[in-house]
Amino acid sequence: MDALKSGNVNLELDELCVLDGNTLYKVSDESKEFLAGRFNGKPITDYALSSYVFSTAGINDLTYRYTYEGTVDSAPAFKMTFNPVKVGGNWYLTLKDGNMPMAVKGNPLTIHPKSDVPAPIVLNTQAK
Repeated sequence: MDALKSGNVNLELDELCVLDGNTLYKVSDESKEFLAGRFNGKPITDYALSSYVFSTAGINDLTYRYTYEGTVDSAPAFKMTFNPVKVGGNWYLTLKDGNMPMAVKGNPLTIHPKSDVPAPIVLNTQAK
């Protein structure tokens, strides 16, 4: 979020990943272009951590409120949720989308019974 606020959007987008099933991929060039346009066109002026829940290696919620004018306390704010995932002892940042299960507050080892728990997450090893 600091990078988005300071204008280092492209650098941070290079670090962003996508979780598809149980495989972690780098964000596609098309998605990076879309996201860069979103955050380069109108830079974030303020953000605040709204909530976080860590449940498993692949189902976590890190939610921020952000605004393009003023502060998050004084202006209309948007929400963005990340899904940090852990693979082999390393954390990777992915964006949470509407198709991903939400983490469950309370016991971090408990997943809602209707949520799909992904198989152990693996890094994409296909050659480009």
